[in-house]
Amino acid sequence: LLLLAILAEVVEFVAGGAGAKKAGASKLGMFAAMAGGIVGAILGTVFIPIPIVGTILGACIGSFLAAMGVEYGKRRDLDHSLRVGYGAAQGRFLGIVGKLGVGGVMLLVTVIAALPIGGRAKPLPRTSASPVMTTMPATMPN
Repeated sequence: LLLLAILAEVVEFVAGGAGAKKAGASKLGMFAAMAGGIVGAILGTVFIPIPIVGTILGACIGSFLAAMGVEYGKRRDLDHSLRVGYGAAQGRFLGIVGKLGVGGVMLLVTVIAALPIGGRAKPLPRTSASPVMTTMPATMPN
């Protein structure tokens, strides 16, 4: 489960940069998309008080704005920078969906591990921590 959780975090973190790269971003634009997604998720959680929705919207908007801003600053081409920003936001959203899928696999693994399927339950061992008297003593002590 720990390895799956780490995989899910890496997929979500890198997805925004990968989406920006696919749209033609520079390396700086890719890193801006990743950092913008993190900052946007935090700000979205604060300013959009709808649980989960605010975080997802903030992450996508943050990736979009950061990648677009960096690419526009480098090339001064609005069409290119909008395309890169859209790719970053799309990549970030797909990363979130991928993380959700890995979370579903983690839930399935946990449920399968927790259910007693495929074997008999072993009896609990008897302990002698609290002995039980089975017979009464013949004489009572004074």
